[in-house]
Amino acid sequence: QDRKFAGKTSGFAAAREAFEDESIDAGLQHLRRAHADPQHFYLIHSEVDSFGFQMMMEDRVDDALKIFALLAELFPANDVAFDSLGEAHLRRGEDDLAATDFRRALELNPDNRNAAARLAELTK
Repeated sequence: QDRKFAGKTSGFAAAREAFEDESIDAGLQHLRRAHADPQHFYLIHSEVDSFGFQMMMEDRVDDALKIFALLAELFPANDVAFDSLGEAHLRRGEDDLAATDFRRALELNPDNRNAAARLAELTK
């Protein structure tokens, strides 16, 4: 595990500075670059996901949606990415999009309890 990170920079740390000092879009560009350069950067999904939820808690749902959409793009096999994207769509009142996201999360991981519960609520 240590070799996976040895000599590399946290892609999220670089992006976080851009998120805070520049804009959401600048931060997203940093995340894209870090993901595309695994020789020099590592990117941990959960760090970025937590930051997206921080945006949601600050009522910055549009920014969170952008973060979660990028995570789903960069980590297409990660059920949590789609579950988080579904939460942002749900918060925006985009129930159809949220349902699609929760279905995708369940396709990737049938044991994702949050996605199952949210989808059940949406399809009552």
